[in-house]
Amino acid sequence: MEYTLRMRRKSTCAIIQENKTVRDLVKDICKKAKERDEKERNQEIIRKRKSDGSKIATNINNATKASVSQMVPPIPFSIETIDEIYNEQVQKVDRLIVMSRETLEGRNREIRDLYKQISQRRSELIKLIEKANYKLEMLKEFS
Repeated sequence: MEYTLRMRRKSTCAIIQENKTVRDLVKDICKKAKERDEKERNQEIIRKRKSDGSKIATNINNATKASVSQMVPPIPFSIETIDEIYNEQVQKVDRLIVMSRETLEGRNREIRDLYKQISQRRSELIKLIEKANYKLEMLKEFS
């Protein structure tokens, strides 16, 4: 980008705050960096405590339990809630079907009307051509 002397570039923080995509990417990068740092710390702890096998096993179990509990969210829905959501979605689909049918029926009526108009104009045009041909024949006979 070109900037004039009067214009100043936006700060990096302002760009990150304004752009949602950039903000989400930065969040993901920070999250992955933290996870990587935690893994490295856990590996260092494991290396330091190699002599004591029981401590290593408990650290690994605790780390895996914590990581699994962070990865799997609790189930916030009940069967009734899911049924309600399902019924709402079915009703929306039914409404869309009705609206689509009405739209299609309206378009079909318009097409039929246009077809009638085209047929009528075609027959008028045929009559005009026949009339013009008749007059042309009359002129040929007159000459």
